[in-house]
Amino acid sequence: MNTHQEATQVLTDRINSTENNIRVLEARLVAAVQSIQAMRHEITLGRIERTRKNRGMADKVVAGIRDEREIVVPPLLAIKRPTIRKGSKRRSGGNKEPKVVAKRWALWKIQYSQGYTTHQIARAWGCNRSTIEYARDKGWRAK
Repeated sequence: MNTHQEATQVLTDRINSTENNIRVLEARLVAAVQSIQAMRHEITLGRIERTRKNRGMADKVVAGIRDEREIVVPPLLAIKRPTIRKGSKRRSGGNKEPKVVAKRWALWKIQYSQGYTTHQIARAWGCNRSTIEYARDKGWRAK
């Protein structure tokens, strides 16, 4: 019986040490879960703060962007739509006299210097952006 008692004692000791190891591992697991939750919370706070900063920066950038709806297009200088007659080529809408073009280009120069892009000016005036870029490339001076 001595061997049975010794075997029982050895098994009891091993079970006790295994249970102690399980308790230690459970405590470490709880600590790890708590630290992960704290890290998640910090990450969430960091995202919120970054989003807030990015929104503030975006508001500052958007404040500097102009809207083409603010561009004034005088009716006398507006580019008229081309007319199409049956059986003939498309004709220009007129309004291309040198004095009119010079005034139009001068107005485009002012609008461009105010910070409007060539795309915005073209949309407001109802023409192609390359028309505005051509005027810019010519130094805003019509012949």
